[in-house]
Amino acid sequence: MDIQRTGLLAILGIATYMLFLQWNVYTEEQDLAPDRVSVAAAQSSVPAISSPDTSVPDVTSIDGESSTAMVTASEPGSHVRVQTPLFDITIDLSGGDITQALLPKFPTRIDRPNDPIALLDS
Repeated sequence: MDIQRTGLLAILGIATYMLFLQWNVYTEEQDLAPDRVSVAAAQSSVPAISSPDTSVPDVTSIDGESSTAMVTASEPGSHVRVQTPLFDITIDLSGGDITQALLPKFPTRIDRPNDPIALLDS
């Protein structure tokens, strides 16, 4: 019985060591991946936001409809407001957290059409 237990512990130790080696290879690949993404993002033709009120080019949605998003910065370094026909989203620039998400096409009540549904409101 002792020889079986020793053999199983040896096999478990070898499997653990091999798993550790593969985990190191995996984490090294993950460390290289952000460099590839940043190079690809730098080479793409994304327009820079130069003024507080900038229009983003037309984007084709899943439905095939073309829509335009408006990006506005309220104060330098605080929040960015992104408006599309379906969403009105406010993003905090320190951390990139979404602080508010509204649905302007869908009012909370029929008699108040200017009061949109708030999906997120901190």
